[in-house]
Amino acid sequence: LISSYRRLTPHHEAPVFTSWGIGNRTALIRVPGYEKSARVEYRAGDAGMNIYLGIAILLAAGMDGIKHKIEPNIPTSMNSDLLTKEEREKLGIKELPRTLSDALKAFEEDKLVLKVLGQEQTKKYLSIKYQELSDYEKQFKSKEMQK
Repeated sequence: LISSYRRLTPHHEAPVFTSWGIGNRTALIRVPGYEKSARVEYRAGDAGMNIYLGIAILLAAGMDGIKHKIEPNIPTSMNSDLLTKEEREKLGIKELPRTLSDALKAFEEDKLVLKVLGQEQTKKYLSIKYQELSDYEKQFKSKEMQK
């Protein structure tokens, strides 16, 4: 949903960067700070997310990380919004897409997504989402013209 991206603004506890941390509520991936807790929270999804697609890709990303022995970045204990661009770059923290258009471009360029969903399913999904985006933009422009 296009409106899902409105909540992704700095300083509102919704994750806007690819960070992780223990007990850090601003991190994309949060490990609760409880000694005996064995869970991880992925904080980017919202009610508009396709839960099946999201979970499939998250699991595939985790398995890919294990298979290729990819080490995570250093956990952050502070709000990534407060770091300078240079500090984030040094820590390997990247900015998440802030619009549906940017998210679709990232989705389209991600080789793991293509591997998980296959070419046909990826193509169909992108076609539907780009059409939704186009319909929204036409509707928005129409309302702007009426003002």
